[in-house]
Amino acid sequence: MIRELLKKHRYLRKDLLLFLSMILFKIACDLGYCKLLILDTATYKYDTNLIKYVNAMVWCIVLFFGIRHDKRKVSTFMIYLVYITQIIPISTIYAFGNRSAEYYNILCISFAICELNIRLQKNNHVKIKRNPILSFAMTIFFYLAAFFILIYIYKVNGVPTLMALNIYDVYELRSSGLFHISKYMSYILRWVVASIIPFLIAKKICEKKYLVVLFLMSSVFIFYLYTGQKSYLFCLPLVSICTLWARRENCYYEMFIVGSLSFFVLVLLACYSTKYQEFFIKMYSLLGRRILMVSANNKFTYYDFFSNNPKMGFGGIFPRWLINIRNYYENIDYTHVISQIYYGKPEMSSNTGFLAEGFMRFGHIGTIIILYLFSMILKFMDGMQERTGYTLVMGAFVYSVLVLTDTHLLESIILGTWMISLIILTFYIPVKYKMCRKSVKRSKLVWQQK
Repeated sequence: MIRELLKKHRYLRKDLLLFLSMILFKIACDLGYCKLLILDTATYKYDTNLIKYVNAMVWCIVLFFGIRHDKRKVSTFMIYLVYITQIIPISTIYAFGNRSAEYYNILCISFAICELNIRLQKNNHVKIKRNPILSFAMTIFFYLAAFFILIYIYKVNGVPTLMALNIYDVYELRSSGLFHISKYMSYILRWVVASIIPFLIAKKICEKKYLVVLFLMSSVFIFYLYTGQKSYLFCLPLVSICTLWARRENCYYEMFIVGSLSFFVLVLLACYSTKYQEFFIKMYSLLGRRILMVSANNKFTYYDFFSNNPKMGFGGIFPRWLINIRNYYENIDYTHVISQIYYGKPEMSSNTGFLAEGFMRFGHIGTIIILYLFSMILKFMDGMQERTGYTLVMGAFVYSVLVLTDTHLLESIILGTWMISLIILTFYIPVKYKMCRKSVKRSKLVWQQK
């Protein structure tokens, strides 16, 4: 009894520290918006609404306590990651930009339903028999796919340029037309970088095979040099640090508290430091503005655009060669149209994540559906955790969840990156080799489940 009370007291203290770090993160988002982003009047507007600010703060607190922080579950980590990287920045844009209360409140209600569905989970098992030999074959296929796409890109494009070594030149590299890849090879490239290599890196870190990890990370860096996709570059430290840190018992609290405090300090330095301020502003632009605020701002832009234009429905989910579902935007590049209408930059592609995808396709009911679907995927992750361990699942899927700030979920389930992730979640089971002596044969290879 006393031990349970002490354990509960420890969790309450950790939850309090996590809550305070969340408040500091929210303040940092608000401060960054008011002091730094407001200078970009073409993209952001400053029209603070006090009632909306209070409403946003109440929702942030309610949704924070809707998560079971004391559960060492992958679903807990991932749902809080989405909360920090998407819900809080959206709350800042909503209050300081005086954006739609209807969309914001329905989005928060949908997120609360997602949290509730995760809380009510009872059985995470997928009733599919998993075969160790199949898992081994799947792993071999992943290595072959990574090697194949690397050789293909080299044969088509030659040696990569070094333009991307300066991260601020990546847009020039993308628009230069130096990188060439066919439509179908681009599918494999996305699978490899966003799903396959993160899984293999996490797997090899768990197995302590660091030379293989170094090779895999080098291949991602080469892909970055070819494409100039900054998200590829962020994949490397994210997956490796998260996998290594996940070994610690209190990794959940430590990672988010350290991350929130670090972001708060970065914003303070970017706003008020007198020395190296330009450097800190650039760091904020890469992390706070690009990863958090741009995507959050586009959520409301998408809501406004698709409130006044036809919804997309199931259009674009399936490739045309597989199932051709006609829709209003079949020949309209809506991402550039949105950029032209709202930002006056038709050359820019305004992407945003899966939270806006739901409304874009089916309206408010779509927002509820997309978050419910996400909660079911998180349950799959908990199911995989039971057979492979917390550390592997954390490292393998943290990148896939983080990039949902800028990518869609339904689209990526059909021949996209989440298709590969769902295959791993459903079928993978770890295996190891053991040499056994038998009277008939001197030795033979035996598969044994971990």
